Amino acid sequence: MTFDEAFASLRSADQMLLRATGKRLASTLAGAGIGVGVLGLAIALSSSGATTFEAASVPAATATLAAVVPPLVPVPVMIESAVPVAPTAVSTVAPATPPPTAAPSAAPAVGSAPSVPHAVSASAYRWGGHRYAGLSVEPGTVLTATRGGTVEVRLYQIVNGDIRIGANLPSLPYYPYIYLSTADGKVTYRPGALGVDAEVLVKDGDVVREGDALLKVIGSGGSSWRTFYDRDAAFDVIVSLVTASGTELDPTSLIAAR
Repeated sequence: MTFDEAFASLRSADQMLLRATGKRLASTLAGAGIGVGVLGLAIALSSSGATTFEAASVPAATATLAAVVPPLVPVPVMIESAVPVAPTAVSTVAPATPPPTAAPSAAPAVGSAPSVPHAVSASAYRWGGHRYAGLSVEPGTVLTATRGGTVEVRLYQIVNGDIRIGANLPSLPYYPYIYLSTADGKVTYRPGALGVDAEVLVKDGDVVREGDALLKVIGSGGSSWRTFYDRDAAFDVIVSLVTASGTELDPTSLIAAR
């Protein structure tokens, strides 16, 4: 290939490169309104017949391009989603279910308290040469008959220092004596003041059987014996047993309670 043929081939390649470059630049800048000017510039350059490029021609081309292409102004772009985004729902989390509260136990039915055994202690006691049994009884205890028999109830009062029966003075305390006549003899119970320390559960003339209630100790004021005779007799009830012949026996075996 001769020099002229090589030069012509090189020139043809340069022209094709310039055209392709101009088309790409025009396509890129078409949105900004400058593609036509750049394309015209590319065509003008390709048909000018220039056969060489020198360094001095680059600034001139740059100046020409700057004059034709206006500066790019940034345009704010609003980007919207093609798919509308639903607003995020605010979920309300239900509080954890509290553990079930145990139902309160039903209150026991109000009624009489169950009967419980009460302590009764008996001690031998002698006064004026006579034989007795001194009972220490817990309040609430009921003394019962251990033999069947007939009941006598007598109420005594202290009037002007004297022991009297039938005085019936409401301002003074009454002290009951309960006599139970049995086959073994007469058993006498001497509790404390009526309505304060003792309750009588039988009436004069009642006939009782074994286990029937006779009296209930409700206080701790002591037997009437303490008021009548012996201030040192620290017993709740004093009991005696005398046979039909007048013999005094130990009454301890005839003491029962509930």
